[in-house]
Amino acid sequence: MKSKTFLILLALGVVLAAATYLISKPGIQANTKKTMGQALLADLPINDIRTIELSSVENRVVLKKNPEIWVVNSHYDYPADFSKIFDLAKKIKAIKIGRSFKGEADILARLGLATPAKDVKDPAAAGLRLKLADKDGKQLVDLVLAHPDKTNSAAAAYYVRKTDSNQVYQVDKNFKFIERTDQEWMAARPFEVDAEQIFKVDCRRAGDSKPLFTLQRPEKGKDPVILDAPAGVNVDKSKVDQVFAALGAFEIEDVEVPGKHGDAATDDKRAYVFDYAFYDGTVFSVKPLSRVAAGQDRFLYRVTVTWDAKAAQPSGADSKQTGRDAKQDADTDKVDKKADDPAAQAEALNKRIGQWTYVVSQWVNDAFINDRAQLFKKDEKPSS
Repeated sequence: MKSKTFLILLALGVVLAAATYLISKPGIQANTKKTMGQALLADLPINDIRTIELSSVENRVVLKKNPEIWVVNSHYDYPADFSKIFDLAKKIKAIKIGRSFKGEADILARLGLATPAKDVKDPAAAGLRLKLADKDGKQLVDLVLAHPDKTNSAAAAYYVRKTDSNQVYQVDKNFKFIERTDQEWMAARPFEVDAEQIFKVDCRRAGDSKPLFTLQRPEKGKDPVILDAPAGVNVDKSKVDQVFAALGAFEIEDVEVPGKHGDAATDDKRAYVFDYAFYDGTVFSVKPLSRVAAGQDRFLYRVTVTWDAKAAQPSGADSKQTGRDAKQDADTDKVDKKADDPAAQAEALNKRIGQWTYVVSQWVNDAFINDRAQLFKKDEKPSS
């Protein structure tokens, strides 16, 4: 054998031996197995999270935990939807790695994983940056989640990366539908009420104590009726029930700047107040204001809560809570109950919801019928 051929074969043998050693090396095999299926953020202390920041090219949302509740800090500190926050934290902590690889700038852009910045030419190339911090501002998580337009749902592929690294992880969780605006993180229900505890509803002109009409339960557990209905006229029960149920179905789409609108309606046609009196003496006063903007089917409302001992119905009140707000405990979405003290409960609830001007949709607005004639079936309108 020629010496040149021998040297070539010897070199090939050394390369093969080295490759075999590297492939079979125990440490490398263990590391590969550990990465596949491993939780990316297994040590994330969920209970220490006090700030959540979500940033994209178009928007930035900041959620903060104040001493009592989570709020949308980037939107007037309005109460946040705690269930969404809890679900996000659990989902982030449970992320498991499928595979990983290094991604250069062009690959990150193609996967929608570029760090969001205002000077990004293609917004879809940048992902959603998620930062979690504790009470002292210490960073717990800093990830970039793939832009939804770049997510391949059919292939069940979703990618994330740590912001300070170009290491890309294919993970088992999909964040394509994560909320990206302030409004989506707001608590849509400012309060919850037990409709069975509503005794009566008075509709009156703003500034006038005399009701235009009154809907009332004849007794506890009975359906409401309209008082003083003319003889021989058929009441539209569905309309009566609609007004009675409107408070319990009150959902919002947004809130206006606190203090921007007073209690007075700018449109005289909307200068009405609906007083919902509960058996325990609690009274919710719902006040329609003006439209948000011309041509938009969205409306402004104020809601205040008081307690009137004279309005309490001894035979109807029970130990069930009349109404509740979105107040959360430190680690759960429970509410602060003061059922044994309705006056204190009403005061606390009003403090939290009475300051806001709510933006509601057309269907929420339509439930508050202020025209007495609409409570009767067509062609049977009573005289005023």
